[in-house]
Amino acid sequence: ARFGGDEFVIVLEVGTTVGGALVVAERIRGRLCAEYRIEGLAHRLGASIGVAFSEPGGTASNLLRRADAAMYRAKTAGRNRVVAEPLAETWAVSHGETAPINA
Repeated sequence: ARFGGDEFVIVLEVGTTVGGALVVAERIRGRLCAEYRIEGLAHRLGASIGVAFSEPGGTASNLLRRADAAMYRAKTAGRNRVVAEPLAETWAVSHGETAPINA
């Protein structure tokens, strides 16, 4: 859903792992960044994506705030990348995920 300006929010289903969310985010980034042509001229977009996970008892506004902070970290790190919030790494470890999440 369009959140405002050039910002969009994508909500994944319950049970999505951190690794799974990062795969989805990277696929979206890849599709957005693919070259496209208008009147014969090549164009490319970039996308900085922040990934956040809900907490038990957490609010939607807090989740959006954390996702927004992760997105700004992606922009600060050089743009056109996917970054998970620090809490996502903690969540991943506590749920048995072992792969690096910001590779």
